[in-house]
Amino acid sequence: MQTALEAARTKEVEARLVQEKKTARLQRFLLVGVGIGLLISSSLAIGSFILYRQTQKSEAQAKSSEIRAIVSSSVGLFASNRRLDALVEAIKAKDKLQKLGIANTNLAPLVEDALKQAVYGADEYNHLSGHAASVMAVNVSPDSSLIASASIDKTIKLWRRDGTAVATLKGHQGAVRSVAFSPDGRILASASEDGTIKLWQSDAKDASWRISRTFKGHTASVWGVVFSPDGQTIASAAWDKTVRVWKLDGTLLKTFQDYKTGFWGVTFSPDSQTIAATSLDGTVKLWRRDTSGWQNAKPLQPLQGHTAWVVGVAFSPDSQTIASASEDKTVKLWQRDSTDGNYRLDKTLKGHSAGVSGVAFSPDGQTIASASLDKTIKLWNIDGTELRTLRGHSASIWGVTFSPDGSFIASAGAENLVRLWQSENQFQKSMIAHSAGIWSIAIASDSSTIATASHENTVKFWSRQGKLLKTLTEEGLVSQVSFSEDNKLIALPSDDDTVKLRRRDGTLIASYKNPYSKITAALLSPDGQAIAIADVIKNVQIWHRDRPAPQILKGHLAEVWQVAFSPDGQLVASASGDGTVKLWTLEGKLLKTLVGHSAAVWIVAFSPDGKMVASGSGDNTIKLWTHDGKLLKTFKGHTGAIWGVAFSPDGKILASGSVDGTVKLWKLDGTELTTLKGHTAAIRKIATSRDGTFLVSGGDDNTLIFWNLQRILNLDVLTYGCSIIKDYLKTNIALEKSDRSICNI
Repeated sequence: MQTALEAARTKEVEARLVQEKKTARLQRFLLVGVGIGLLISSSLAIGSFILYRQTQKSEAQAKSSEIRAIVSSSVGLFASNRRLDALVEAIKAKDKLQKLGIANTNLAPLVEDALKQAVYGADEYNHLSGHAASVMAVNVSPDSSLIASASIDKTIKLWRRDGTAVATLKGHQGAVRSVAFSPDGRILASASEDGTIKLWQSDAKDASWRISRTFKGHTASVWGVVFSPDGQTIASAAWDKTVRVWKLDGTLLKTFQDYKTGFWGVTFSPDSQTIAATSLDGTVKLWRRDTSGWQNAKPLQPLQGHTAWVVGVAFSPDSQTIASASEDKTVKLWQRDSTDGNYRLDKTLKGHSAGVSGVAFSPDGQTIASASLDKTIKLWNIDGTELRTLRGHSASIWGVTFSPDGSFIASAGAENLVRLWQSENQFQKSMIAHSAGIWSIAIASDSSTIATASHENTVKFWSRQGKLLKTLTEEGLVSQVSFSEDNKLIALPSDDDTVKLRRRDGTLIASYKNPYSKITAALLSPDGQAIAIADVIKNVQIWHRDRPAPQILKGHLAEVWQVAFSPDGQLVASASGDGTVKLWTLEGKLLKTLVGHSAAVWIVAFSPDGKMVASGSGDNTIKLWTHDGKLLKTFKGHTGAIWGVAFSPDGKILASGSVDGTVKLWKLDGTELTTLKGHTAAIRKIATSRDGTFLVSGGDDNTLIFWNLQRILNLDVLTYGCSIIKDYLKTNIALEKSDRSICNI
């Protein structure tokens, strides 16, 4: 029995062992399966992660490519003078870059440069679309809150200044050629090719406008209508060869007849005493009322001088100047003679390449805007200086006006649009300063006066606001101008190899003739007692006013192109075609030669404390040196030779002007702060004011630009850009919905 039990137990153990072997085998299979599963899962997870990362990378690359394309679009739009669109695109690129959420060291600078360019150069800030045909005239209400536009489509449209459409006025049977607000802003007058004038009254209850009266009397198209400044009368001009004066109730007070030709436009003088009407015979006709009113008004001497139709006319706010615009491509300014009250030709403004269709004075009377069939608006100083050109219309411009508060300019375009422009650029003020390239700029130590010398025989003095103060005419070409520290003396080198020392009023004090060779530059010392002269035979001459002969500084191996005095007047730096800068004492001792440029050095400047020297070269770089010859930094970024360098008054910023047409501002460690684009040709010279508020640049485009350094250096570019286009994003009906939120950052 024991044996049997042991045998049974053995069988049981054997059976259990067999079962355990089966279980172990199954477990091994399961473990292998799980391992394979884990391996597959891990592989799938790794693959998925890789695919996810690749997808992320591809998505980021796609978004980066999209941003790069938007930046290119902005730059292209800016170059083609569609600056409002360029600004919108630049802000869109900035918005997308910020939403991308990753640092992109290559893309970020491109976006920032495009945005800065668009902001610094912004002029148009909105355009009003809705007319079905060309807009022929535009007017702004006295409180600057409403804009009225007249169109070939027989309608008048009213807009708020932010671009919100208010009303469309229908009633004329022909094209509407002119529109004007009454002095109180409650009545709108319109003139039409249907031969009528209509008055539209504002209803205070529902803000609607309704026809209150229709004036009939003209027998042909009426192209001009205007309220008198006192609001008592209306004048109209028509192709029936008459100008008519009306009471507001429609009573005809006076008809002025021209038996030769019709009239295009009409306006009152601000004192309500004179009417000026533009004639198709190339003249402006004038009538002055007498004490009894317009019934006995007398004609003044017509304004004769244009060689084609005169289509625009405007009085200055003081009634002393008349501006007339003509198909002969000019604007003429006429001054009132105090003796007989007639107006006589004072200046002719030339610059447009096609007929001038409209003209307007700014509220302060200091600026004139002219609109042209060449698709541009030009702004002129009252002294005749051309300031800047507004480009953006894609077709002829038929009318232009300033808002009464002076904050914006409105223009009427043949592309069915009214465009709104900033009346002033907050970052730059430009002007066509000379009829040739600007070769030298000097700023008086009190920052009140800027002197410019051009590749012509004049030196001009400007206020810091850009107003021409005085012009000195020399016998020969003037290549440079410099002030003494007390601002009482100026030095003027000319192409006859003579340097003239004059007082500010032009009085000649002394003349220094270089008997040796051609003068390339000459600079007055801060104390006014010495003049440093550079020449083409590799020398620098120091003329002391109390000595009969100059001190000759020899050592350069090529032409010396520029010289500079240290602030204390004890050192002279010379820049040469041999690629070096040399530092000298006034007695001619060579202290140091700065070697490092790989091409000619064109310009050199001392820092305000005299401890550093900056040099600009044909190798497209600026180098910063200590006064004892140690190279501190090389500034790279320009794509052309450097012809201008200047330090800020605190010595912390270096500015450079280049043949590439740009001005760059740098920190002294080489960090580029910003690039200023405004010139269309090489920049010859730059200078910074002693008070640090502005920088002036001049170039081969004959243009002088005043840059507002305080605004530029302390600007939040994106915030300011969004402030410019906020109305456009809000009200423009042609804008895509997705673009309206680009400033909601």
